[in-house]
Amino acid sequence: MGFFREIDKAVSGHGHGCGCNDCVRLYNAPDTRSVDRVLCVRLVIAAALFIAAWILSGSLSAVSVLLSCASVLCAGYDRFVRAVAVCVREKNVNEDLLMLIVVVAAVVIGHPLEAAGGTILLQVSAVLRGVAVDKVRRGLSILAEDGAEPDTDELSASHTRAEEFIAHFARLYTPVIIAIAVVIAVVTPLLLHTTAVEGIYRALILMVIACPCALIVSVPLAYMAGVGAAARQGVRFRNTAAEDRLCRADTVVFDQHSALEGEGLRVVSVKSDRIDADVLLRIAAHACAYSDGEYAQSVKAAYQDTIYIELIQSFMQDPGRGITVEVEGVSILLGTEEFVREHGVDPGLDAVPETSMYLAIDGKYAGRILFGAVARPTAAAAVAQLAWDGDRKLVMLSEETPAAAEKFSRLVGVGQYYAGCGADGKAGIVRDLRERLRKNESLVFVGDAAKDAACFELADVGIAASDSDSADITAAEPGPETVLKAIRTAKRTRSIVLQNVIGVLAFKILVLSMDMLGVCPLWLAMLADAGAALAAVLNSMRALIPHGTALTEE
Repeated sequence: MGFFREIDKAVSGHGHGCGCNDCVRLYNAPDTRSVDRVLCVRLVIAAALFIAAWILSGSLSAVSVLLSCASVLCAGYDRFVRAVAVCVREKNVNEDLLMLIVVVAAVVIGHPLEAAGGTILLQVSAVLRGVAVDKVRRGLSILAEDGAEPDTDELSASHTRAEEFIAHFARLYTPVIIAIAVVIAVVTPLLLHTTAVEGIYRALILMVIACPCALIVSVPLAYMAGVGAAARQGVRFRNTAAEDRLCRADTVVFDQHSALEGEGLRVVSVKSDRIDADVLLRIAAHACAYSDGEYAQSVKAAYQDTIYIELIQSFMQDPGRGITVEVEGVSILLGTEEFVREHGVDPGLDAVPETSMYLAIDGKYAGRILFGAVARPTAAAAVAQLAWDGDRKLVMLSEETPAAAEKFSRLVGVGQYYAGCGADGKAGIVRDLRERLRKNESLVFVGDAAKDAACFELADVGIAASDSDSADITAAEPGPETVLKAIRTAKRTRSIVLQNVIGVLAFKILVLSMDMLGVCPLWLAMLADAGAALAAVLNSMRALIPHGTALTEE
């Protein structure tokens, strides 16, 4: 699971996005850790040393300093060693190096207890964040047992715009913060006429408050949790960038056959110039009484009344072509155009290219039954929700005739449709719709990835069946409900990410204001930073909860 290896680097303090070869080798092995027991033991020892240092801080200050230093080393030596190694080998200044500078400087200026306490807090926060990440991993592992787990190695290869921004931001942010802290340490004594130690102390507080760890860990974790929530609903994201693009979906294009049609056929219309349409349907239903064919089942389903089998005196069936039956001495012929013509019956102008069956009574043409595709049970409800949720443009591409496509589009509630579309025609329509979008809008295509490959290449997000390797999102039966679930999950995930960003930044601004007023000690800044990171991670875990669609069959 490549994604979780990256998250593990973050929660264990490895240094985000360093990309060093040692990291790759270190995290290529499967990670079955729930909690690092060795680290927990170290933290208990470090806490004991800290308590002893605090007790002795009044009478034996030298011993207290030594104990505090021992507590710092016991709790965080691994983070600090990695930070220096990454800085030297990869020329990457990360937040671990930031905290190393804070801890060392705090000891030098006479605040060893705060350095020890802060190091313990940071490591405890890292352990708790690791537990949270493991919970998300276990959630996806449960999905793996059901065959619904997303490919996390593939997911880690793509990133949302927010994740990319955070990654680039982190690489530049830490060196800038160090530079600003140096300026504050120098300028504060000059402007406020304080001691140099006070200036350094305030600069250290700034460095702690400005640590970006809360966002660097929580943002990708939220997106992964969102992927897990979608997988629980049978929707598999192949890349997290699709979540970002789905939030900007303005146009959703459905292929009628692969995205909207259900199994079987339905009676669309009954036409007769000789007898009433209801009477013709009743005759056809009795003719189909002994047939289990797809057309016969559709006729009987449309009739919805009692069929008196005892009236049928003879029955002959030519599978896939037609039926010859005698009802109370009346000969009835029901079948395809070719079938009835072979029996001397001419449908005349009623012959149409759509799927139809023609009925003759005593050798004379009586009327026509027109069939059409059946919509999926929840298609109409999902289409209505898609249109209502975001005022989106919904488009259907059909290979049927204009009349058949119009009837089906009304059935499912899609406002715009294109009939008679071949593979090239579909691609041209998708390209045209894509060009009409504004810069921050995206187009979603739902169809058959093999048959409509060109459409998938043109669309911002492609949704197809589970056996597709080229779609961004897959599902067992991709359709409007799949789109609805995916968009709702993506929007909820983005909402959680925004909550984290706004909440963390607002909290840090508050603590920074306290620092400027001189009422925020270093230990409180470290506690605030650890708490903010943990709160953001816990909030990200909410994205793992599926967002139901509550659709009803129609």
